[in-house]
Amino acid sequence: MTLKKSLFLLGMMGSGKTRMGELLAEQWQCGFVDLDKIFESRTQTTIVEYFAQHGEQQFRDYEHQIINEYCPQTPPMVISGGGGAFTFERNRTIIAEHCVSVYLNVDPNVIWERVKDKRHRPLLLQENPREIFDNLYQKRHPIYSHADLVVNLGEGSKDYNLKILSNAILAKLDQ
Repeated sequence: MTLKKSLFLLGMMGSGKTRMGELLAEQWQCGFVDLDKIFESRTQTTIVEYFAQHGEQQFRDYEHQIINEYCPQTPPMVISGGGGAFTFERNRTIIAEHCVSVYLNVDPNVIWERVKDKRHRPLLLQENPREIFDNLYQKRHPIYSHADLVVNLGEGSKDYNLKILSNAILAKLDQ
């Protein structure tokens, strides 16, 4: 499969964007980039530390710069975006122009089980993390649903979810 546009994977933290992105890129023999990893490499710090030192707004500004740099690149690749990236209009505009956006829609209870004990999720390092998570999901899900493609993934194996995702993307690209 040869991509004509990059794929931008989006969804909640813990939805599988990085893992599915790596597998898609391997399957389709194209490049893969995780924008959170790019951020951490460039800033020489973790996202949690950056949030603590500079705040969310400065993080979002830097994230926007990275999106603006990677989405237009050729050849097309698979891009894993941060959980909040697609919630900002300025990012959605760039993504819409240069990429096919793909929302990995996973049941919030499944995601919660994946992320609840992780210490690298800055928005959950507060009191009442489940409440914060649920509020984030309620806020983000309607925005994520504006992606070019919404793919419902479940608790199945990574191979099973990859097959669902890959088939959905192929069907979308054939339209």
